[in-house]
Amino acid sequence: MPVQVAGSAGRALTVTDIVDARRRTTHAAADLAGAKILSMSPARGVQTAFDLFGLAVEMLRTRMRRERPTLSDEELDTAVREWLRRRPGAEHGDCEGVRVTLPR
Repeated sequence: MPVQVAGSAGRALTVTDIVDARRRTTHAAADLAGAKILSMSPARGVQTAFDLFGLAVEMLRTRMRRERPTLSDEELDTAVREWLRRRPGAEHGDCEGVRVTLPR
């Protein structure tokens, strides 16, 4: 039996209904965000990239704080910096291919 949530149209919504609506909303938001990014000036695009990086670091710090609540602020800062240096799972970059030494 599906989990039900009261719907605004008088019928019960299933979890599938909710997930489908979320997926449609997420895809629409991504399309809108993509169009907005393409219309930005190069300077605004770079600023947005830095802003997103800052947000990602804050999210990483929050996750690490939750996983290791006994760390001091200094130890947490060190752990975040070390994670950014190592980048587990992307030690050699974010793309596939053969590593080369530059300049060639």
